[in-house]
Amino acid sequence: MKKLSIFLLSVFVLILFTACSNRVEDEAMDDNGVTTEDLILDEDEVEALEEAAGITYEDQTEVNEGGEVTGVLEDGERKFKVYGRNYVFYIDGKANPDIIVNEGKTVSITLKSDDEMKHDFVIDELGVKSNTVSGAALTAVDFVADKKGTYSYYCSVGSHRVKGMEGTLIVQ
Repeated sequence: MKKLSIFLLSVFVLILFTACSNRVEDEAMDDNGVTTEDLILDEDEVEALEEAAGITYEDQTEVNEGGEVTGVLEDGERKFKVYGRNYVFYIDGKANPDIIVNEGKTVSITLKSDDEMKHDFVIDELGVKSNTVSGAALTAVDFVADKKGTYSYYCSVGSHRVKGMEGTLIVQ
């Protein structure tokens, strides 16, 4: 009886170990098996999100031939609408695009969480940190791009940055 119990316990541990070791995790995959490839928004989805949030940012961003986002200039200020969704920032439907601004200009980021997860927008080197939002909430953060260089913008909530919620800000 004792040998049978040990044998059954060993089989159970072996099955448990095998099941756990076969789990493949993708850094860009959320807990529900959704990858960043599944989350690319098309123009219609972006427009629907804007309408649902009551945001009217017609032509607030410009995308150059290289796919970089330069924003629209309003009285010397660059304005960007950013959606946070499942470990990705979207600007004009582009996932984690490069954002290009000119040195000395004010930059305005409006962040909307497009899911139930919490998100924020951070650029350490420039002292930028938005409030955390979730659900359909919006937050905004303004800053002056006062130093030329290349900086990472990212979500500091949990492991969102590691899972791919990060892009590049270029101050020229």
